[in-house]
Amino acid sequence: MALEAQREALASYLEERLGLPAPCRIVEASRMAMGQSRAMYRLTLQYPREPKSADLQYEHLVLRVEQWGMLGTDGHDEVRIMRSLRAAGYPVARILLDEPSGALLDQPFFVMEFIEGTSVFVRESLDEYVRTLDRLHRLLGRWHGHEA
Repeated sequence: MALEAQREALASYLEERLGLPAPCRIVEASRMAMGQSRAMYRLTLQYPREPKSADLQYEHLVLRVEQWGMLGTDGHDEVRIMRSLRAAGYPVARILLDEPSGALLDQPFFVMEFIEGTSVFVRESLDEYVRTLDRLHRLLGRWHGHEA
């Protein structure tokens, strides 16, 4: 996917769908990870703090673009699961948009909030990680009819 060629169209789409003040620009789009199922980009948006204001605001978002399901996964399923986990209180980024048609970027995609931090394991986060994983396993067990 040539994201660079569709940057203006994507910025206009985000402006309209997220209700951002015009003009919205994507000032940076960098590839975060090379996944098998979806490409992941960190977008930096620039737009006025208020309509017709010269004071600019910057916001980071994550764009996940389908790569035609190399692993047999589906972006729509990922969106549904992430929304369910967030609603259940798990630390999951909020999904802002889901575009399943593929019309804009030639492939389906979704947009979610960008959360600062690292996904690298550090010993200080072990207890929280284990508690969250235990909660997740209990939730999955209930979904599948097995009480933990």
